[in-house]
Amino acid sequence: MLHNENLMNEVRGKKDTIFSLVIFIVFLSIAGYYSMAMNVKEDEIKDYAEISVNPYEKYEKMMTGAGIKNLVANEQFKEYKYNDKLDSLIQKSMPNSRDNLFGATF
Repeated sequence: MLHNENLMNEVRGKKDTIFSLVIFIVFLSIAGYYSMAMNVKEDEIKDYAEISVNPYEKYEKMMTGAGIKNLVANEQFKEYKYNDKLDSLIQKSMPNSRDNLFGATF
C-alpha cells in the first residue's frame, strides 16, 4: 500500500513530463502518417514535364569554360564592355571613397 502511494506521488510530480512525452508521441505518429500517405506519381501531375524543366539551363551552359570563351569572343559583348555609358555607370555605382562604418557614433 505504501509503495503504491509513493508511486502515485512520483507520477503526480512528473505530470508535465509525461504529458509532454504523450503529446510528442502523438505529433510524431501524425507526422509519420501524413509523410507515408504522400505517394505522388508522375502520372498524377499533369504538367510534370513543364515543372521539371530547369529555367537556368541556358545560363548554366554559359558559365562553362566554352560558354565564357564564346561570350568574350562575341563582338556585341566587346562593344557593350567598352561602352562609355557603361563606364560612367560603373563609376557612379562604385564611389572611390567609402564611409567608415565603424567610425559612426551612436
